[in-house]
Formats: sequence, C-alpha cells, structure tokens
Amino acid sequence: MKSFQEWLMENTAAPEAPTKPATEPKAPPAPSRPARTIPLPFKPPTRPEPANRPKAKKNESVKKKNLIGEGWEDVHGSVRDFIDRLPASHPFSKHDILNMPARGGGTYGSKIAQDSHADAEKKLKKLANGPRPAEEDENTPDERPWTNRKEYIDRESMSAMRQIQQIEYAHKEELQEAAVDLVSNYLGMPSDFFHAYLSRDKEEGMREKTKGGYKADTDKPRGVMPLDKNLRQHINRKITYNMMNQGHALNAMDGLHTQIKDVLEQIDPRLPQLYTKLSHTAKGQFWYSNIIELLQSPEMRKLGAASEVQLVRNEEEDQYEVVATAPVFIFLIQELLKGAFDLMSEHAFPPDMAEEDKKAIIGIADEHADEPWHFLYGPELWRIFVRMIPPTYKKGRKLMNLLMQLNRKDPARVNKILRDMVEEYYEKKEAGVDFTKHLAWETNFGKEIETLMRELEEEIEEIQREKEEPEE
Repeated sequence: MKSFQEWLMENTAAPEAPTKPATEPKAPPAPSRPARTIPLPFKPPTRPEPANRPKAKKNESVKKKNLIGEGWEDVHGSVRDFIDRLPASHPFSKHDILNMPARGGGTYGSKIAQDSHADAEKKLKKLANGPRPAEEDENTPDERPWTNRKEYIDRESMSAMRQIQQIEYAHKEELQEAAVDLVSNYLGMPSDFFHAYLSRDKEEGMREKTKGGYKADTDKPRGVMPLDKNLRQHINRKITYNMMNQGHALNAMDGLHTQIKDVLEQIDPRLPQLYTKLSHTAKGQFWYSNIIELLQSPEMRKLGAASEVQLVRNEEEDQYEVVATAPVFIFLIQELLKGAFDLMSEHAFPPDMAEEDKKAIIGIADEHADEPWHFLYGPELWRIFVRMIPPTYKKGRKLMNLLMQLNRKDPARVNKILRDMVEEYYEKKEAGVDFTKHLAWETNFGKEIETLMRELEEEIEEIQREKEEPEE
C-alpha cells in the first residue's frame, strides 16, 4: 500500500475539477473486506391504499392539512429516551461530545439531536403543507385521511420510491455516470476513485460490481469499551467522524441533485421534486419509529440490503476506490459521499498500532446497530462543523484534506478541538450570532483549523524538498 506521503503528494497534485477518463473504466476489483450494509431510512407502509381515491383537480395546487406539528415531545418515546438518557453500557455514554454537560442543563448530545430533529421537522412540514403539482399523480386525494407522522412518511416515501424507480429503469447507465460526475466534481476528487451501480437488490448490485467473490457481512456482538485511555480517544474520534460522515451525506442528499436539475428534467420533469420528497421523508422515518423494531422488520431488512458502500483495493492502480450500490439515484449519491469520507479515514491508525487494537476500535465505533443514531445526530453536527470552519475549507479538495488531517492527528487533540467547537457554537448561538454573516475564522475553532492546515502545508513542503534533493 502507498505510504501517506506518496498518497498525499498525488492527491494534492490532482486537478481541482477532474474530468471523466476518455476510456471506459475497468471493472472494479473484488472487495478486500466485507461490505457494510446500510439500511435505507424508511420502510413500506402497512396500511392498504383506499380502493376508490378521489382524483386531484387538474392544473390546481392541492391544499393539504397541517400534518406536521412541532416539538421534541412528538419524537418516538424510545428515541427520545435514548438521547436524553444515554445507556451507561453504550459507548455513546462515554463520548466526549454526546455526554458533555451543556450550559443551562442537559447534554450537548441532546441539544444536537433536538436541533437535528427541528430541521427534519421543518422540512417535513414544508413538504406536507406545501402545494403539490397536479401533474405529479392524478390519483392524489384532495385531503389526506390521516394525521399520523409515521403513516404520512411511510406512504409518501414509498410513493416517491415507486415513481422514481419506474422513471429510472430506462436511464440506469446515464444516472450512474451522472452520480459519479456529480460527486467527483463536488469533492474535487478524480472520477476514477468512484464506481456507482443502481440496483434494486444487493444480489443484483454485487453481481454487477464485483463479478463474484463477495462475502456477506455477519452480525457480531457489541464490543466492550476498553479501559485504555488512548484507545478510547481513537474510538470517540471515530464515532464523531461517523456521525459527521452520515450527516454530510444526508444533508447533501437534500439538494446536491439540484446542481444537475437540467439533466434530470430531461429524463423526466418530475425527478428533482420526487428526489427532494424522498430525501425528506426517508430521513424523517427514524424520528417517529422504534428503531430496534424498525431495523428488525422484514421490509427494512429487504430494502436495507439494496444500499451499501465499500472500499475496494485496485491492485493495478495501487489505490483504494469507492464502490457503491443503491436502489435510486439520491441514495447512490449518499453512498458515494460516505465512501469518499471513508477514504479520508484510512490514515486514522498509526503505522505501529497493534492489529488487535485496530479491531477493538472498529468493533466498537463502527457498530452497524448504531448507524440510525448517526442519522439522527449527524446532520446537525455536520452543520455546526460547516458553520464554524473558515469558508476556504467548506467544500472540494481543501475540505477533504481537512478531514484527512482530523483523522491523522493525535485523537486526543482532535477530540478536544471538536468538543470545543460544539461548546463555542452553542455559546455564540445563544448570544444571537448570525452564522450567515459571522466570520468563522474569528472563532477559536476556526483558528485551530487554520493551524491544522498550516501543519499540512509544511509537511507537503518538506516532502517536496526531500524529493528535489539529489541522491548521494
């Protein structure tokens, strides 16, 4: 495997806006490790559709009932209880952000979750109460016969999913290529790092992308939090990074597709709006369900198997690449973005770390059952991060280099930087700071980020000097 210095030099020298190679990419290599299956954040409705639904009026917007209210009290009790009182046996209870006491009472974990829910609720409310184009579905009723959030989310997500898959079926290759180009340009990474496949089930996707040799992921018992303080720092950093990874991908899923709106509308004018609807309702599912029961349901197991991402080793190019599969375009974007973040975390372990310690960190921090909680905390944690970092590092190659630095540096130092970020953010928020106008580099956190990036620049300069020195 390439050393960090070799990878860094090649990565830094890559063009800011890579273009797709002229030749067709080779089939991606077989995965070097089992894939993590990511459950789709929704499940099918259990209520049958009415036999005779009234038709929507043509060329008129349909005014719907106020289906979505407001307030933390509307979240499912099991979700609220977990967040408000983190179980002592769970690693989150030892996490230095989620369990950090907040000013005025409670924890910062609760504040982050409540703000994340408020944003999801706001988008759902806008979706539920906003006008619906009459051409979207001629069978849409004038008035919804229910007011339950979960029922609304189930029905709307599956309706959008069904329509999207019908439209995408004839444009599979075009959308796969568009997903790679969109993510590549957005992150400033070469497109040959990514492979994307639209598939309705895991078996179909795996046949396409690996040509055999795939070994299914297996359930494993929950790891025990180690007593070693250094390992705990690694675990806490990995948990934070996982939440930020999910949060970034979920937030991008809301609007990244609008950057190619013209392309999507050429396929079908309904696609952009359907993608937005599916994104909002899919993310809302976990707030209003018993997560354990949801994950164990046959419907969720079946749907969850269709969406996944993994890093595979390309021996010919001597690099890891992102291979993603999903049933619809916006979930494919989500998986590709998560895979790109996983690439940046490949440098998280020191070269001399024992294999058993690496396994202990991964076994606890990458627990599959915790991913729904990453969905809930992550979006707001990522928004805090973006609001607080200097504008230079908010996107593209510089953002990816910053994420790499957060993974490479001493975990105790990084954890303190991110912990201080959250505390400083809420202090300024409560003071009424307008983060759309506030200069992030004037924050203490912004100054810490600038220091991290100067250290990276100095390392790059040192590497360049060493390469230019004549050999003796």
